Amino acid sequence: GPPLAMALAALLAITGGTLYQKRFVPQFDLRTGQVVQFAAALAATAPLAWATEPMRIVWNTDVLIAMAWSVLVLTAGGISLMFYMLRHGRVTAVSSTMYLVPSVT
Repeated sequence: GPPLAMALAALLAITGGTLYQKRFVPQFDLRTGQVVQFAAALAATAPLAWATEPMRIVWNTDVLIAMAWSVLVLTAGGISLMFYMLRHGRVTAVSSTMYLVPSVT
């Protein structure tokens, strides 16, 4: 169904993007690379979120802890690690780490 199709599309997109980046953009500033990647992700997901979500957050400690973990560790740390491994020729290691995400988060 649609969820499986979306998961497969995401897998193909991240694999294609990783291979493209390794081949055509081997050297770049890690911070700039993150900004570009996050801007592209925002452009792709924001319209869908605005169309389907109420865009309200009930702030509490649990939300703040989860958001801090997601932004600082999973996003900034994970993307920095991925860019570092790509820069040092570890494309297979990058794709292998994608399978760790569900089990360690």
